[in-house]
Amino acid sequence: MSKQKGLPDSALAARVVAGVRAITMEWPFVTSASDHFAGYFNELGITLTIDSDARDDDVLSLQNMLLAYLDSFWAKEKPDFTWMVMFSDGTKTMVPLVLGDGPRSGSDDLRA
Repeated sequence: MSKQKGLPDSALAARVVAGVRAITMEWPFVTSASDHFAGYFNELGITLTIDSDARDDDVLSLQNMLLAYLDSFWAKEKPDFTWMVMFSDGTKTMVPLVLGDGPRSGSDDLRA
């Protein structure tokens, strides 16, 4: 079956999501994870819901782990789609992670 325009390689997308979920399972403040594919943008979106009382340092550590995993995955597998990881805690707007981001180092990197 040929790949339709606007749809990712489903096996690669599933591996990305599985890897992100495995990493987030190590962090008790992550309460849920959901994913979707935005065909118009050719982008895999992953939304992580976190506790509102999660410490900034812990969220930064999680984000840097996710960046390292995603950068490594993209360098090795070279998927033909991009990604974005959004964070929601219901109280503050947080800057999403996107392909090409560098490591984050301080609370200012979390806020939009």
